Amino acid sequence: MTAPTATATPTLRRGLILAFLRGAVRRSSFAASLVTQYAEKGDLSPDQWAAAERMLEEARTPKEPTTSAPGPSAPVYVPGLDLSSLPVGMYAVPNGTTRLKVQIDRPDEGKWLGWTFVKDGAIYGEGRKYGNQRPGGTYRGEIEDELRAIVADPIAAMAEYGRLTSTCGLCHRPLEKKESVDRGIGPWCYRKMREAVGG
Repeated sequence: MTAPTATATPTLRRGLILAFLRGAVRRSSFAASLVTQYAEKGDLSPDQWAAAERMLEEARTPKEPTTSAPGPSAPVYVPGLDLSSLPVGMYAVPNGTTRLKVQIDRPDEGKWLGWTFVKDGAIYGEGRKYGNQRPGGTYRGEIEDELRAIVADPIAAMAEYGRLTSTCGLCHRPLEKKESVDRGIGPWCYRKMREAVGG
């Protein structure tokens, strides 16, 4: 069966657009706002229909690979990356070639209860916000590859942060004893991390 084109009847085309928007709600706040408006008012403005149709066409058009230099890119939807099991704390990429440090934060009260936030973890950093994960969702934001490496081995990632900063990534205290400096995490926090991630 071939996909309907722009020459499809307006009702059929709008049905396709609405189905696409409903599928895009979790990764696009614009799609979510259009779906909400359609549910409340029963229609969209002509400009909104046109914008939704452009979104659908862009999603159906294969993207050309880019040859730009590596580095942080614009926030994108990262399917399947789940940060919910990653303990709150400071991390760096284990055995990485970058000095990137990230802070994982998860409020335990208020309107952001259950959300996971990923921010710049450098002591004198820019305070940059890389992305977030809503409760029950998956991560949306930048630095996907780095976060996948951190999630793969959180203890090693927290230890890497400790070696880079001489500070424990869990309790934020200075690492002073040789054993703690070598491991990158203090003994109490190391045990706590092992319990948290099952290591």
